[in-house]
Amino acid sequence: MPRSSRLATAVVAATLLAAPVAAAAPAGAAVSPYGSCADVAAALPDAVDGTYTLTVQGRTFDVHCADLASAPVEYLTLPAGDATNVGQTVADWENFPGETITTRYARLRLTLPTSAGEPATVDATDRRFATSTGRIGESTAADWATGSACNYPWGSLQYGQGSADLRGTPFGVDARSFAVSGWMQDGTVTQPSPQRVVTRGNGWCGGAGPTTPTAVPLTWAAPEVTTDPVDTAVASGADATFTVAVRGLVPVTVRWEVSDDADAPWDVVPDATGTTLTLPAVTTAQDGRRFRAVLTSTAGTVTSAAATLTVGPGAPVVTGAPADVSVASGGDAVFTVGAGGDPAPGVRWQVSADGGASWADLDGEDGTTLTLAGVTTAADGLLVRAVLTSAGGSVETGPATLSVAPALPTVAAPVDVRVDEGGRAVFAVDVAGDPEPAVRWQRSADDGATWQDVAGAVTDVLVLDPVGPADDDALVRAVATNAAGSVVSAPARLEVVAAPAPVTTPTPVAVASPAPAPGETAAPATGAAGALDGTLAATGATAPWFVVLAGALLLVVAGTAVAARATRLD
Repeated sequence: MPRSSRLATAVVAATLLAAPVAAAAPAGAAVSPYGSCADVAAALPDAVDGTYTLTVQGRTFDVHCADLASAPVEYLTLPAGDATNVGQTVADWENFPGETITTRYARLRLTLPTSAGEPATVDATDRRFATSTGRIGESTAADWATGSACNYPWGSLQYGQGSADLRGTPFGVDARSFAVSGWMQDGTVTQPSPQRVVTRGNGWCGGAGPTTPTAVPLTWAAPEVTTDPVDTAVASGADATFTVAVRGLVPVTVRWEVSDDADAPWDVVPDATGTTLTLPAVTTAQDGRRFRAVLTSTAGTVTSAAATLTVGPGAPVVTGAPADVSVASGGDAVFTVGAGGDPAPGVRWQVSADGGASWADLDGEDGTTLTLAGVTTAADGLLVRAVLTSAGGSVETGPATLSVAPALPTVAAPVDVRVDEGGRAVFAVDVAGDPEPAVRWQRSADDGATWQDVAGAVTDVLVLDPVGPADDDALVRAVATNAAGSVVSAPARLEVVAAPAPVTTPTPVAVASPAPAPGETAAPATGAAGALDGTLAATGATAPWFVVLAGALLLVVAGTAVAARATRLD
């Protein structure tokens, strides 16, 4: 074989295949009972080749177990795909004719650590889960993450490109485990991230790849955020949820942090340690806050991008609907509503007198308590509801029904009446009630033992005209009646003053006049009554009976005196 062919083959053989890293078990996964694929085979004799979770030195991750039925070995699947896990050797038309070789790796052969501090390694030359295109001489494959070429200094100067990409696995790879080598070598090794290495090489023959192709050391990688939390907009009162997805070495601890705005520091959200953060019943006070997840494993810490919470006004919430109210007429009806929401809603009260067909606002009633003072039976069956309104909308409560029961009448006691016989007796009462009561009067002639209705007496005034001796000491009372029942007033007593007995006028007595003394004129023989009547007749007056009586008595006395005088004269 020509020297150039041997050199090309040597360069290809020198390329290191980085072992694929299994996708880590989900954050918080339980510890696996298996520490190797051999443990799986021993515990599960019928197990078939596939993905299994292992726990190695306290770290839990997934591997692909192969050859479980014979000699189990571990492979790590490369979630990043075979497009970025490549080895390449470039063909040169003059020196190494052929087709450029490109080998893509889906899994890498993994050797697990057996003691603390020992790294896991991958075999860059294991091509069991690799595919290749191209051929240069006898060579048909290139090692993982190796780029090489064989060019004379004045040839085409093309470079082979290699790549290691362990993203999505619990492992990283260090560029210091790679080197440029060969005759008149040229190339570079770069590290875009802790889990990626890119190689580029040529020479006569030369290239860049792992320094120990069959045992490329790996590092434990920090967690990798595969899905950042996204901005979330909800209405006030709703729950807000943020989610982060992570892959990498297990266990991964999570904490969530919050910042009031872009310039504010970050504070830890209490008790938020899962990959999903739920904020219950957010309010507008939380609008504009930013949230992020901080993920930590034994290999390092990574922080997700921040997501913003937008909280819009929430619809009002009826926390307590008004209840039906029953009250007696004249009482106060009180309705109450429980109102919630963010922002706090305003309240207005409405009533309906037509069974809910139409509603009217009650002016000035904007509190959570409505008091209808002194309701009457006219309001019986009235429907009442509250309307809550905010920037988030309006909501109406269900209607509450007002029931107003009739109230017993009230009647004031009439007062006693004293009137002369033949006069007019008037009794009166003040009557009230809802509905308006009917009134009737009753009379008792046996001091209240029995009562009889007074015919035609159906108003609040009773008139007895005229009254006589039979009415004296009678009791009267008023009875007021409505739908609630009847109420009887206290009784009043009627006193009738009897007229005075008639006076009999005495018959006048004639008194003889004594004989006149010598030289005297005899007095006319006139009765006392006649003398009084003559006097009254002379004046044209009419005397009352008691005046006539007094005058007669005087005349009798005068006549007696005259007679006595005459006797003395005799």
